[in-house]
Amino acid sequence: MGEALSKKWGHDPAYNEATEILTRSNKNTQQFVNKILTESNKLEAKNKELEKEIAKLQASIELKKTPSRDKLNQASSQEEPQLARTKLNRGHSEELPQLARVKLNRGHSEDQLLARRAKLSRGPSQEGLLLDGCLNEQHNLVGENETLKQENNKLRKEIKVLSDEKEIALSRLSKLAGIQLTKGNSDITDLSDSNRPTKLSEKWSSLYTDEWSEAFDELSKTKKTNDNFKIEKELCDIVKKCYSTCVNIEKKQMVDIKKHTWDIACCLHHRPDQLVEAAQT
Repeated sequence: MGEALSKKWGHDPAYNEATEILTRSNKNTQQFVNKILTESNKLEAKNKELEKEIAKLQASIELKKTPSRDKLNQASSQEEPQLARTKLNRGHSEELPQLARVKLNRGHSEDQLLARRAKLSRGPSQEGLLLDGCLNEQHNLVGENETLKQENNKLRKEIKVLSDEKEIALSRLSKLAGIQLTKGNSDITDLSDSNRPTKLSEKWSSLYTDEWSEAFDELSKTKKTNDNFKIEKELCDIVKKCYSTCVNIEKKQMVDIKKHTWDIACCLHHRPDQLVEAAQT
């Protein structure tokens, strides 16, 4: 999920800032936890040493108690019991302050350890609150970014529609302006007219350059002659025949057009008698 967010919002300053804050917060938290754990380990080691020292002192006291009892039994036969007890109490009194100091140090170490553990338990919760706040802010920024993207896409579509309408309007206006300028004005050439003089000259030039040259080369190969006059005469005859054929077709078409036009006019004016006369003539 982290990699997907990084790819998606990697160029967003707000996302980068939130990520940097989270990274720095996690780093500080980890350092704080490591420090507390190190100190806790030191205190536990010290506590173990104190426990060992207490055990040694207690063992030493027990060892001293046994000879003291033996001495007390011997002294009971040789000395007064009160004097023996006094010596035994004096030996115990010398060991007790040292034992009290060890217990005091142990209690102090345990208090420090408990305080460190309490601080450790409180520390991550504060960092967790900061982390939750950063995550919530990041979530809000992601939502705002999505909203802005949707609005941006909507505006882009509207701009495209308006741009298309503008292009259509300009095209119509240009076409109307061109018609108004070229209408009845021979000095202005209508570039959209495919039969304007320039285009006709280009067609004639293309006809001569391409069709005439190809036909000339084909006749030269077919007739197997290099006599240009004969080839040109034959090509001219072909052109004349094509022209006369086109004229005959045009005349026939004109007759048919007149006939059909007259028939249509008679039908429109309800004159079938003239339609019959026209058919007979």
